[in-house]
Amino acid sequence: MAFDFLERIRTKMNELFGQEQPKAEPLKAPIPQQNVVSGQRGAFEAGGGLSPMGENIPTSSATPTPQPTFPDVTQYNIPQPSEQVMNLLMKYFPQEEWENAARVAFGESSYSPDVVNLKSGTAGLFQIHPIHQSNLAQQGMSFQDMTDLEKNIKFAAWLQGQQKWSPWEAAQALGI
Repeated sequence: MAFDFLERIRTKMNELFGQEQPKAEPLKAPIPQQNVVSGQRGAFEAGGGLSPMGENIPTSSATPTPQPTFPDVTQYNIPQPSEQVMNLLMKYFPQEEWENAARVAFGESSYSPDVVNLKSGTAGLFQIHPIHQSNLAQQGMSFQDMTDLEKNIKFAAWLQGQQKWSPWEAAQALGI
């Protein structure tokens, strides 16, 4: 079809300009060249493709990077946290602190997000102390938010980033 169109144009140009125009030839796809970056070849050889301009488009054969998994904390004679707690620890703490975060959370509350210590006033999974109310306000939270699992973990991760593990008695007892 494209060839017929080109032939009609050649004929019309001959009529207009009175001279023979070179005969149109059918378009030919270029032979795929080896891709220097990936070493792969084009569409007909290794699953690559050609752009509308005939350029080689390599396919990516890279395997996806496996997602990191939560460490096994049962080696410390404590249970694994629930999936919800694990996911939140992974969301807010840096990967190198996931294990420590689980150990401290278990030491502080046995993974119970709604625990309130009436003697010290600490609350939530990480037993956040009321002395952190100004820091909580800076983070857009209140002390009452500390029995909310996600907010408690989010604030604990922030606090750990500021003060390492020093605010938690469980961390000190565990030698973290």
